[in-house]
This record gives sequence, C-alpha cells and structure tokens, in this order.
Amino acid sequence: MRSSIDASLAGCARPAGTVDICRAQPDGLQRETIFVHDLSLPAEFMPACVDGEAVEHGLVGLPDAARIIANAEGPDVATADSSVVILDYLLRQGAIPRDAPECAALDALRHPSCGPLV
Repeated sequence: MRSSIDASLAGCARPAGTVDICRAQPDGLQRETIFVHDLSLPAEFMPACVDGEAVEHGLVGLPDAARIIANAEGPDVATADSSVVILDYLLRQGAIPRDAPECAALDALRHPSCGPLV
C-alpha cells in the first residue's frame, strides 16, 4: 500500500522485522510475509491513499490501536494484515507487557504455523 510518502521521508524508515499471515480464505489459503518498517512522521503529515487499497488513514494512540485490532466488526475495524502489523508494533513498544498472561499467545500471532503446503 502506498500512502503518498515522498522518497526522502520514506528513506528514513527503519526495518523492524517481519510478520506472517496464514489464514483460510474463500479462494484458498493465504500465506504471506509482511516486511515491517518503522517510520516517524512529522506532525503535519497528512497521508493520502494513492493506490486504492486503504479506505482511510487515522492517527490513534497505542490504546486505541489495540482496541481497533480487537474489533471484528463496526466502524473501527482493521484488516487482518494491518492488525498483525499493529500487534507487532504494540508488542515491540512494550504496550503489551511481556509478563501479561496473553502476551505469549499474542506474540505467536505474528508468526503462525500453517503446516506444510499440500
């Protein structure tokens, strides 16, 4: 997805690892690896979707980001792909404490096991 970030700003992005998607879809099994990058944006930056993939962009704090990825329906819902990337960021930033009972299960969502391809 492109969000009208010019090359000079995009060049400041820092690689932050990968997350994996593995889920059943109506047309088959979706397996993909998403390369995650962190990028601090200036306060005045206004993203614009230029490729038709995003419905909208929004600025939210970490607690609201966690709430949004927990939603399965309603006005504030994120795609599975973006939810895993947001979860990855929340875990890396310590917004979900490593000693929280659910942390291990949430961490496992970043790299699910799909089993062998048939």
